[in-house]
Amino acid sequence: MKHLQNLATVLGFGALGGAAVFALDYLMAMAMQAQPTLSWGIAPPYLLAGIAAAAVAAAVRLSRRGKAASLLAWTIALLCTLPLVERLGYVLDARIGTLAAFAIATVVGLVVYAVWIGILRWVLGDVRFAWDAALVLAAATVVAGLTLNRNLSSLPLEPIALMADAAVVIGVLTIAGLIRGAGWQRAGLAAGGFAVAALVFVNVPWHRSSEDARGDASHLLFLVIDTLRQDVFQNVVDTTAEGQAFKEALGDAVWFNNAIAAAPWTAPSMGSVMTGLYPSEHGFGGFEAGDTNRPLRRLSASVTTLAERLKKRGYRNEAIVANTILHPVTGIGRGFDHYELLEGAATLPLLTVLKRFGWKETYPYQPARTLRRRFEQRLDILASGDPFFLWLHFMDPHDPLHAHRLPPDPKAPELDESRRLYRDETRYALAEVAKVLEKLQDRGLWENTVLVLVSDHGEMFNSDGRNKAEGHGQAFYEELVRIPLVIRPAGGGTQERTVNAVVSHMDLHGTIADLLGIRFPALGEDRVSLKPWLGPEPPSGPVPSREFALSTANRKGPPQRSLRTYDMKLIQDLSGGSPDELYDLGLDPGERKNLTLTEDERLAALQERIEKEFSLLGVAPADSLPVEMDAATRERLKALGYIQ
Repeated sequence: MKHLQNLATVLGFGALGGAAVFALDYLMAMAMQAQPTLSWGIAPPYLLAGIAAAAVAAAVRLSRRGKAASLLAWTIALLCTLPLVERLGYVLDARIGTLAAFAIATVVGLVVYAVWIGILRWVLGDVRFAWDAALVLAAATVVAGLTLNRNLSSLPLEPIALMADAAVVIGVLTIAGLIRGAGWQRAGLAAGGFAVAALVFVNVPWHRSSEDARGDASHLLFLVIDTLRQDVFQNVVDTTAEGQAFKEALGDAVWFNNAIAAAPWTAPSMGSVMTGLYPSEHGFGGFEAGDTNRPLRRLSASVTTLAERLKKRGYRNEAIVANTILHPVTGIGRGFDHYELLEGAATLPLLTVLKRFGWKETYPYQPARTLRRRFEQRLDILASGDPFFLWLHFMDPHDPLHAHRLPPDPKAPELDESRRLYRDETRYALAEVAKVLEKLQDRGLWENTVLVLVSDHGEMFNSDGRNKAEGHGQAFYEELVRIPLVIRPAGGGTQERTVNAVVSHMDLHGTIADLLGIRFPALGEDRVSLKPWLGPEPPSGPVPSREFALSTANRKGPPQRSLRTYDMKLIQDLSGGSPDELYDLGLDPGERKNLTLTEDERLAALQERIEKEFSLLGVAPADSLPVEMDAATRERLKALGYIQ
């Protein structure tokens, strides 16, 4: 009977300790608005981990009679030691290797934790249950500190992360002092009231009058939906409730039907979007396939970004980005006053430990709802007076794909699972984008905002019938490089229309400058401003337009490049391992019939043109060097498929 009682004690207090740590994690995630959904589906691993910790505590005789409260406190403390060790390990991992890092982190973590418990015990003095209170307060410190760190900063030793740690330590010492001076019951109630007030404060949308916003300069809202191909985007807009809600919130805009990405994967493509240079000219993202610690090249300090140009003209620049490949250490965030990388559900400290041991899967990126809510939190700052440039980078159509609670999709019966989930993610992202636009309208900012919505590249599925793997980065077919592009000038001022002319990522820099009424240096003769298409009436005469769009810098397979005109596509394998591919897009939009053996003249003309155009491009600066990634970042890049 005694053994059964001890077992029941371990199970009961272990489960209670796991639930307590989950509640601490959960409250902090709510405070930071870090979790995308309020789902209890992540609670069971916490309960199991709590039982395991209780068993360890019982093994050192903490569960003997009269020590039940200590068993609970020690269970909570042991659980919260794990994420502390994990975080310390990440700091050291890139420097000394994984095994050595976690061995040292375990020793250092236990020592630091023991010292912190001792300090709290000393502050508490001779209060009843002082040791147990010290253990619980120490655990709460870890949860709060790690959650703040993971949401405020991508790097644990940045100044803002250290300031957050200091604030948490001061807060916990204050609570310990209250417990000693006022009794632990009243201090506990006070701490609980303070926590509730903090949660309410963080989540209330505090509004400021939009009259503070200056009207003499247009704002720029730059929306990127990662991995979104044009054909699916357009079909979702035309056939689903979410697409129609997005279109209604958008109002009159110009839809470019043949926008071509600079590259078929994120880093070089977004480098081109943010600099107006081709991948071979800016060098960002040159993939280092053999070096997983340094998987890509940084953006050269000598390359000027869109944010840097706008900052010189008085803009406040903010970015909320969900793709880890756009980590601030790469330099892509230069020129932003606030650059926030939301890297997935690792904001719950113990959850990252459970995931490391394969006990729980998590998102490798934060979904659209989280970005939208973070945007709402930043809106007061954006509306404070200066013109703003806001970049929101949504990840939802990117693998891994997830289902959402949405109305039935009329196209679902016709689709395989991958395509159905891809459409679900697209619908979900557009529904959240519509809410972003509605919020700007509510605040009186919409009419003075230039909107650009674009994708970095598309996506390929097995059902496309290619002899290629699913995903992106491996080819230059239309499903990978033909992307959505929608532009709305400030105040509308245009009729809704579709433009079929070929346009490129390379045209965005000059178009934005023209729409904002500012001047940027000329970056290349082939760049074309799209402003003539964005007036109140369609252009009546010839409009300067590009004859072709270039794409390059694939991530997988031999190096390739492509040239796309309105009705033709040439794809070249630069290694010589495969013959050129030539397609007539007017007759063969699916690129099924390679014309290289039958269209000698057109093939020769396009081969000559592609050779000439690429020879005119500049060379990436010498300081576009590989950037070292910490272990946590590499793990997320692996989950997203960027490294093996």
